[in-house]
Amino acid sequence: MENKTQKINRIKFIGNNEFLFGLNELTKELNFTLSEDGYRVVANKVDGNILTVETDEKGATIYYPKNNCFFRGFSLALQYLGVKNLITVENLLTDVGTMQNCSEVVLRTETLKDVVRKSAIMGYTYIGIY
Repeated sequence: MENKTQKINRIKFIGNNEFLFGLNELTKELNFTLSEDGYRVVANKVDGNILTVETDEKGATIYYPKNNCFFRGFSLALQYLGVKNLITVENLLTDVGTMQNCSEVVLRTETLKDVVRKSAIMGYTYIGIY
């Protein structure tokens, strides 16, 4: 018997290839793999400030106004794999980010990469270090 969860965690990405590096970075964080026979995720850039994620039994479509919104939308799409759902999020802020205080403790490279991945999932536009 095939493991349905494993099949759903395979993603076939259709969209702007500039997102592939970021998606590869998020594979371990979000527990998925990129595959030609996976759950179809389509990315469409739109005007305005509304992020929309539509999911159903076969795939998901992410309508993103800014590149940072795509990664937030992608993480939302993964939460509803195989289920019919519609999510809309209005982006009220132009920029949102986090500032990491390294004045007393230095972040290891892997820790900083982890912060970057988690920030991308939340749709942050910047990370500051001081």
